[in-house]
Amino acid sequence: MKMEMKRQDMEELFQLLEVYERTYGGSVVSERRKELWARYRGATVENISEKRNPRGAGRKSQYTEEEKQRIRELRDRGMSICGIAEGTGCSVGYVQGVLSDTSKRGVQ
Repeated sequence: MKMEMKRQDMEELFQLLEVYERTYGGSVVSERRKELWARYRGATVENISEKRNPRGAGRKSQYTEEEKQRIRELRDRGMSICGIAEGTGCSVGYVQGVLSDTSKRGVQ
C-alpha cells in the first residue's frame, strides 16, 4: 500500500483513532493504530507531503527582515520597547514578538 497522505492528515487520523479507542475501547482499534503508525514511520519523506500551505495563502509579512534586524539592534543599544515602536512605526506587541523570536538570533 502506497502512503500518500499529508502529515497533518495523518496526525488528525491518529487523534481520531485515539478518541475512538478511549470512547469505545477495543483492541482492534489499538492494533490498527499501531499498524498505521508503523507504516507512517516507515514511509519515506518523499511520500509524506511536508508543505502545509502549497498555495502560499495567508497574511504576508508587513516588515522586511532588515527592519526586524533594526529592531533587534535598537534593543541591543538599550532603547525601550515603546521607543522602538514609536521610532519604527509598529506596535509594541510586534516589537516584543520580534525580540522574543529566538530562531533569528541564533539562541538555542
